[in-house]
Amino acid sequence: MTAVLVIGECDTNFVEKELKDLQVFPAQSVLVLGNESLSSSYTKVLSEKLQISITLVETQKNQHVHGIFQLKCVMDGSKINNAIVFCPNQIETEIQGFCKEVFPENYSLVVKNAGDVRFIHETGEGSFADRFRQYLENLEPKEAVTVYRSRVIPDSCNHGFSSRSGGLSVCPGLASLNMCFSARKKDSRAVVKANHNLLAKAGQFDVAKLVIAKAVHGKDVWVYEGPEPQSYDGIVTNTPGVTVAAPGADCNIVLFADPIAKACGAAHAGWKGILKGIIQSTVDSMKKSYGSDAKNIKVAIGPSLSVCCMEFGIEGVEMFSPIHKDCVVWKKDCPKPYIDLRLAAVTLLEKEGILLNNIDETSVKICTKCDPEKRFFSFRRDGSQFGNQVGYIGLK
Repeated sequence: MTAVLVIGECDTNFVEKELKDLQVFPAQSVLVLGNESLSSSYTKVLSEKLQISITLVETQKNQHVHGIFQLKCVMDGSKINNAIVFCPNQIETEIQGFCKEVFPENYSLVVKNAGDVRFIHETGEGSFADRFRQYLENLEPKEAVTVYRSRVIPDSCNHGFSSRSGGLSVCPGLASLNMCFSARKKDSRAVVKANHNLLAKAGQFDVAKLVIAKAVHGKDVWVYEGPEPQSYDGIVTNTPGVTVAAPGADCNIVLFADPIAKACGAAHAGWKGILKGIIQSTVDSMKKSYGSDAKNIKVAIGPSLSVCCMEFGIEGVEMFSPIHKDCVVWKKDCPKPYIDLRLAAVTLLEKEGILLNNIDETSVKICTKCDPEKRFFSFRRDGSQFGNQVGYIGLK
C-alpha cells in the first residue's frame, strides 16, 4: 500500500503516469496540499484521473512541513509504510529535507520533481529541524497530559508517572505521549522531544535537565554526579533541579526518594532487571553515594504488567520462587505459571531494609496490558511498535 502527497497543481497526467510506472496505481490514499482557491477544481480533476477520493490538506503557517506531517498521520492511521510526494521543482530540496525530519528511516519515501507548477510559496527561516520543531511546538495535542502520583513520595520531590495521553505521536502503538526514541519505531526524534516538552510543562520541571535511563534490562545505576556509564537501568541524584526518569511499557518503573539525605532515583525494573539486581543496586547506590538510610527511603511503583497478564515459561518457577513463594501463580487449566513482578519488587525492597509502610505499589496499580481504558503503553498488547511511559522524580 502506498500513500501520495501532491504539493501544488502538479500535472495530473504526470502524476498518473508516475504512479503507474511505480506500480502503485491506484494509490491507497492521496492528499493535496493547497487551499480552496488554488486546489478545489484541481482536486476534482485529479480525483477523476486517479479514480480515488482525495483529501485536501489546507495550507497554513509552515505549510510544507504541515502537509508532510499530515501525510505521516494518514499513513500511520492506515498502517502504510510507503509514500510518494510530488512537488514543484522550486521546493524539491526543501521537501526532501522535511521528509528526513518527519519520517524515521523505517519508512520508504520517494520525492518526485513535477517541474515548474503552480503552488503557494512559503518563506521560512532556520534549518529543517528547527522549522519542524517550531511546527510541533504550535500543535495542540488532542488530549491533555495525564500524570499519576504516589501518596508516599514527599513534597520535597517533584514526581509522577506519565500515561499515553497528551502527546503528538500518531502511530497507533506509540500514540500519543511516547517518551522514548528508537530507530526501530515510527517516531522521529523531534516528536519524542516534543513529547518531553509537553510532559515537562505538565509536570513543572526543566526539560533541559531531564535524564532518562537506557532500559537495557541490567542492574547498572548511574550516579548522576559521577561519570555516565555506557548503559544503565537506574539513575540516582542529589542535585536539585535535575529530573531523573525510567521508562516502561510493562516493566516496573520504580521511584525512590530520601527526604533526610535529600536524594532520589528512578529505576527500570523488568523481570530481567529484577533477577539481575536492579532494585538492590539502586538502593545501594543511594546508601553509598548520599548516605541514605534504608528506613528513610520512600518508594513508589508505577504502572506495570500485573500478575493477571504476566504469563511466563516454566523456568519462572525456579527463577522467582526463591524471592517469594507467592511470586509464582498457577491458574486453573493453564500449563504455564504467571509471575507477580510487583510482589517480587516489594519483597526485594523489604530485604534491602525499606519499610513496608514506605512502599507504595497501589497508587498506580494498573495492569498495562489489560487495562480496559488503555491508559498506558504495553509491549505485550501493542507489539513491536510500542511506546513508553516514564516515571520521573527530582529534588525541588
